[in-house]
Amino acid sequence: MIYLQESPHPLNKTKYGYNRRQLSKTIFRATIIVLMFVICFFIGHKVQWNSLSEQFDPRDAAFIQYFCTQQEATHAVENQKAQLIVGLEHQRAGYLKPEVEPDDTIPDDVWKDLPVRGAYYMVVRNEKLNDAKAVIKSMEEQMKNGTRYPWVILNNQHFTLDFQKYIKRVTKAPVFFGKIDLHAWEYPYWVDIPRAEDMMLDQDFDEVYNKAKLSYHQLLRYHAGFFFHHPLLRDVEYTWRVEPGADYSCKIDQDLFLVMKEQGKKLGFVITMKEAPQTIPTLWTRVNEFREIYPQYVLDLNSTIYPWIYSDREDDYNYCHFWTNFQLADLSFFRSEAYQKYFEYLDKTGNFFYESLPRVKGAFVVLARNSELYALRSSMRYLEDRFNRKYNYPWIFLNEQPFTEEFKELTSMMTNAQVYYGLVPEEHWSYPEWIDQEHAAECRKDLENRGILYGGSESYRHMCRYQSGFFMLHPLLDDIDYYWRVEPGVKFSCDIDYDPFRLMQERDLKYGFTIALKEYFETIPTLWEVTRDFVQNHPQYIYPRTRKDSLLGIISDDNGWSYNLCHFWSNFEIASVKFMRSEGYQAYFKYLDEAGGFFYERWGDAPVHSIAVALMLKRSDVHWFYDIGYKHDFFEHCPTEDKWLLQSKCYCDPETTFDINPGSCTPRFLEVMNKTATSFIVTRPDKDDY
Repeated sequence: MIYLQESPHPLNKTKYGYNRRQLSKTIFRATIIVLMFVICFFIGHKVQWNSLSEQFDPRDAAFIQYFCTQQEATHAVENQKAQLIVGLEHQRAGYLKPEVEPDDTIPDDVWKDLPVRGAYYMVVRNEKLNDAKAVIKSMEEQMKNGTRYPWVILNNQHFTLDFQKYIKRVTKAPVFFGKIDLHAWEYPYWVDIPRAEDMMLDQDFDEVYNKAKLSYHQLLRYHAGFFFHHPLLRDVEYTWRVEPGADYSCKIDQDLFLVMKEQGKKLGFVITMKEAPQTIPTLWTRVNEFREIYPQYVLDLNSTIYPWIYSDREDDYNYCHFWTNFQLADLSFFRSEAYQKYFEYLDKTGNFFYESLPRVKGAFVVLARNSELYALRSSMRYLEDRFNRKYNYPWIFLNEQPFTEEFKELTSMMTNAQVYYGLVPEEHWSYPEWIDQEHAAECRKDLENRGILYGGSESYRHMCRYQSGFFMLHPLLDDIDYYWRVEPGVKFSCDIDYDPFRLMQERDLKYGFTIALKEYFETIPTLWEVTRDFVQNHPQYIYPRTRKDSLLGIISDDNGWSYNLCHFWSNFEIASVKFMRSEGYQAYFKYLDEAGGFFYERWGDAPVHSIAVALMLKRSDVHWFYDIGYKHDFFEHCPTEDKWLLQSKCYCDPETTFDINPGSCTPRFLEVMNKTATSFIVTRPDKDDY
């Protein structure tokens, strides 16, 4: 697991320069430690250890603390900086024994002489004592009668006695010191921690303000959705957010809490500005999604200040916002069902922690019938648990019959993501005019008599034809770049700790699969013959087979004279919508469709997709998702990394993987790609793998 470090990139360790730098750093550290020994001898009892650990290397901080206090060091002793940083964050979050128990309630008599139940609130750490004192003193001096309303001062670590003592000296108002609950500060369970910390580092390299500081992300999330639930604010109606280090330069003669209440205001501010776009690239998209899903919580835009934040010219958010480090607020607004739903929706995206890049336009696409509801719910549960609970990619369900309300209700409750239900156009699920339906029925009967799987099924043929050339044209796919096909009743047996959609985008991939096998020849006796005719008539769509990165070798052992029946099993595929809608692919499908093989034989969508991929794409366009465990019917792909079983990344039995079966075409794929299975591993959860 990768934790937040100074740099995600390995050092360029040139032999001599690196050693000289290391020696200099060692001497410098030793000098500082010796100096601290002297300081500790005289004033060791006054050292604030949490502050010390932020100024020195964690190992040095631990050693100094041990020497000065003669207590067992509380930091990790392993020489792994990543683990030390995590340990320090946990200490900062409150795992240290408090010097005094935090306050959890404001007594009723505090409100006795106040016209409004208002409170100043500040989130601050012990080491920011001087900043906290300065802003309180500034407000005391500028207010006509001082700050008579209570102060609620919060921290994700326990306040020291010294901090509390010095704060109380600068105000006559009652002061309450609260502890932020861990659940409101630490990573929520749906956040992928390695991904979050990688993205924080990426933003740090892009010089995004404070983005490599985990505590800053935690602070933003807390202010956005949790502060008003703190027990100390339980009976508070209005809050005035105060920022450590701020300065008030004008006299304040009015009681602003009373002004807010008497005028019925929900929010007050002093500064507006524009946000840095690189910090919130997907926020507006998420906001618009919320508006579509929960229209009951959104007011008529003409009655709001919406035009102030919206650019008509660019049809987008203009990044204007109130600077919330000064904010007076009616807490009834933040506690409302509407705001809570809004915050929850944003929070579940995880982007308070790993917002850095616009989300890939990907979606799960499922062709299913109402009768397959529970098999589909099983598939969704596997995929949501293994992957999508962290990413919330939308689901698109298609059916040739209208979905029932039960189907919609019981599938939508399986995910926090958006869900769409589409109807297959009748012309895509019926016989085209050139098909002789009597002859088609005779062909079905013949295949059924010969015991061919689905040989007598009429609906199966419509399904294969639809999956071959029409599903990618459905309007619900208009706004997505990549689709992930999901079938009812499938299982995902490994944690997917990366984003396959982003992998497709970043590597400019066109097609991805997990299982490759051979088709039954009896179902496609003339498919290759028709394909060769297409290639001869439309060479402009074909990638030259003479090039070294041609994929033709996957489907033909004799340079294209015959088809070896190998295909990618398309019930799992992640592919480019653009490729499937391309002129070349659509021309190929149309050519096959007019030949009638979908009805006179039993052409499947898997060989159709696979042949098109092998003829039209190059090696770098295709990816084997080796690290995604997948099972459909009796066929299973299971990664063969033993450590993944020990680490509970996968639960499947590697010995059951179809990849080693004589009927598998995966070895052929690896041979053509000139790669090994491990070269397709995207994530390596064990440090020994690096």
